[in-house]
Amino acid sequence: FCLGELAEKEEGGLTFQQAIDFYTQAVEKDKDPHALKRLGIIYQEGRKGVPQNEEQSLCYFREAYKSKDLDLSIDTDFLYRFGCLLEAHSTNINDLQQTFKCFKRIVEFQDVQRQYGGGVVREDYPDLELRLGRMCEEGRGTPQNDEQAVYYYKVAAGKGNAEARERLDILHAQGRGLTGIAQRSCVVM
Repeated sequence: FCLGELAEKEEGGLTFQQAIDFYTQAVEKDKDPHALKRLGIIYQEGRKGVPQNEEQSLCYFREAYKSKDLDLSIDTDFLYRFGCLLEAHSTNINDLQQTFKCFKRIVEFQDVQRQYGGGVVREDYPDLELRLGRMCEEGRGTPQNDEQAVYYYKVAAGKGNAEARERLDILHAQGRGLTGIAQRSCVVM
């Protein structure tokens, strides 16, 4: 795997094609989850002569995720890439549930970073809460829950996401996602 990383950077006289070979060998020999991730990214992005192939990328990411590797379980870049591919290519409810879990894990990890890391989040995904809000609103991968949708839309809108602001306006106009007095007052108006 380490030789793959050097070759991917084309250091030490190594080539990008050699990186793919080294990663492939690490996968075949040890099912190395980090090599699976790197191959998944290469195919997702279509880098240096490797054609973009999201289905192939998703296969590599699925195998990496199955490894339950601790580093990957908190790797927000991996979780976001994997979740987005699952969402785009979902064929069943399990894929959507896994998508929701990946996105939710990122939010939870970011909350921990904010709490214990001086308020700094290393990686932010501008559409993450929008995606979670849509999934909650539509009941995709999680039970339908307007209150949760409103929560995620508010967070996304607070980050400047215009689509989240629109979704909030629509839900509020329909009286959805509001509870108790707020909902009653919304209906009265």
